[in-house]
Amino acid sequence: MPQLIQHIDDIARAKGRDVLFVRFTRLAELDAGLSEDDCLEREALIAFLDEQGISWEPCAPLSTSGWICGYFGDIYVDTPYDTEGSQYQVLQARLEFPDGTLRDPQVRFLLLPLASCPEPQARPTWEDL
Repeated sequence: MPQLIQHIDDIARAKGRDVLFVRFTRLAELDAGLSEDDCLEREALIAFLDEQGISWEPCAPLSTSGWICGYFGDIYVDTPYDTEGSQYQVLQARLEFPDGTLRDPQVRFLLLPLASCPEPQARPTWEDL
């Protein structure tokens, strides 16, 4: 069944806050020839999020990048960026060492600030051309 996957900046604008997401670099390599089902790191993180009761959903890269691409397996993690928050701390401990370095360099833990998400430009209509 087709699935509508939101761009990460669209999610940030809808939530009205900074958002966290995870990128799996093996899947983001254009010529890797892998699908999200081939990524053990992704499957393990999804199982962890489900076990912890942390909501997540697939997300697409920035819509404002000017680049059209397929789905790379990115995951939006529906917990606020709050270093004092218990869900954030659980997630951070799973993905990073205490010094902030990534536990797995193939799994990137990313923050997209809402301020970096300008409103998308209106698309021209045939009347504009």
